[in-house]
Amino acid sequence: MIAWTIYLTFAGAVLALLLPALLARWVAWGATAAGFGISLLALIDTVDVFLRAMQALFSGPLADSCSGFPELLPTEKLVVVPVTLLMVAIGIAPQFLLNIFNSTVVRMAQLFA
Repeated sequence: MIAWTIYLTFAGAVLALLLPALLARWVAWGATAAGFGISLLALIDTVDVFLRAMQALFSGPLADSCSGFPELLPTEKLVVVPVTLLMVAIGIAPQFLLNIFNSTVVRMAQLFA
């Protein structure tokens, strides 16, 4: 699936050279967006396959004694969802958190220097 990203990027580059300037820009952006979308789907698919393999490898079949446990309760979801969204936000744009650490590291370096 990753090969489609390369094909689309190459096709976008070739079309950008052959087409008139205004149309080439839109074709290049479209090919880039399509390549990004396919890459994102491939990444999500890879994570899904990897997590299912790890679950099958380490968990095995569900024991009968554990079958009575319910899924997450609404109160547990109330805690898990914001924490998960915060993890995603830090993963996408960690700069706001790094700025806090940076000022602390600079102060500590001044103290020990």
